[in-house]
Amino acid sequence: KLQQLREQADKLRMNTRAVREQGDGVEAASEQLQRKQEELEARMEKDRLHMEELQRNLDRLPPPDPRTYDHLRLQRELKKLTRAEADLKKKLQGPLERIRAIR
Repeated sequence: KLQQLREQADKLRMNTRAVREQGDGVEAASEQLQRKQEELEARMEKDRLHMEELQRNLDRLPPPDPRTYDHLRLQRELKKLTRAEADLKKKLQGPLERIRAIR
């Protein structure tokens, strides 16, 4: 009976040692994750400060000239009309060739 108790005690010691080793592994992983989290938080803080600085720089700029908006609007309109012209030329190409063939 004493022998059985010793074997059980040895098994318990081995189990305790295994659990401690697992706990050490978990602690190491936890520390690594905590370091990674701190690095990410530091990077986020740095990015936040950079974005605030950029926003301050944008706030210092004068407002854009209203003529700039007109110019951009006219550019978009010209581009749209150029596309429409190209579409019309493509659509009229067939009838134009038939008319030329008749002449």
